[in-house]
Amino acid sequence: MSTSSYGISGFGQALGQKRKVEDEVHKYTSNIDKVKKWGYEYFYAAAPEITQTDLAFQAAEEALNHAGITAEELDFIILAISEIPEYLYWDPACELQHRLGAHSSEAILFNQACSGGLMAFDTVAGKFAVHPDYQYGLVVTSNRNSEEYRNRVTYNSCFHSDGASAAVVQREHPHCRWVSTKIWSDGTYAPLFRYDWGGSTEPFNAVNLQHIHSFSPLAKVQEFFDADPVKLMDFIELLNKRIRLVTEQACEKEGIQLTDIRRIIYLHDNVKSMQEIAEIFEVDIDRTNAKLASQYGHMGVTDQLFDFKQYIESGELNRNDYVALIGIGNGMHWVCSLFQV
Repeated sequence: MSTSSYGISGFGQALGQKRKVEDEVHKYTSNIDKVKKWGYEYFYAAAPEITQTDLAFQAAEEALNHAGITAEELDFIILAISEIPEYLYWDPACELQHRLGAHSSEAILFNQACSGGLMAFDTVAGKFAVHPDYQYGLVVTSNRNSEEYRNRVTYNSCFHSDGASAAVVQREHPHCRWVSTKIWSDGTYAPLFRYDWGGSTEPFNAVNLQHIHSFSPLAKVQEFFDADPVKLMDFIELLNKRIRLVTEQACEKEGIQLTDIRRIIYLHDNVKSMQEIAEIFEVDIDRTNAKLASQYGHMGVTDQLFDFKQYIESGELNRNDYVALIGIGNGMHWVCSLFQV
């Protein structure tokens, strides 16, 4: 068996408070009809005092309990986040390690927006490969919408939610076996979605603070492509082409085809985008996670691992089924992590 062979022996999750879109959308935007067309029924909003790390801790504890191990047994922890952490010059992965009591473990942080959690599984394989004494790791994904930085609804074409997922990864565990991860990164598009103020180049001040809630990533995209519709359409085609390509390449390692994949699990995008994903992969939309997306809202980096847990526990995935966890994140990054149940 490969030195990097591992599976998932325990899942965990944490959610904000359940909210019905129809009842709450007016609090975030006046463009209610537009948002309703996105197809979201519910979203989850954490109480003001609940932080991104709080959600991560809750999910991590549940995963450890499910796997039947203690935090002291962990060899490494990987935390992937898709929002701004609670503090500057501070490592939330180390904070999570401390709160769990996993004092002998490594702590690693990923912050590649919606793709970081999927990228982490390749790092897991590397840790097991170069550390033959490692037996257990923990992958945690957490998303807490930063209310001071962006509106849940007007930021892009998703209704954003707060939630976290966790998975205990165990060497040579036969259940939910990791098969491969393929990543395609392209720094050409690094300026997309970038906040031009608040960092060390242009720290926040009394003038640019007013731009926080008015920032529009869609406008930023238009600016990047000089408002040229042809360039924009070419970019959208590239997004779709590469997400399929990385999935095909992930399948190649296992010697399988796209048609062998039982479930395509994408980020919780709006219903139109989910239909496009189904078309890209030439499958019925029921073979994607479109229904779960509509029930939970977009939880950033958390979506795919969260849904994987739901399908396992509901019995919608059977032994030996192949599952593709796919995503696109700021950077840009295209990622597919392939598992076999």
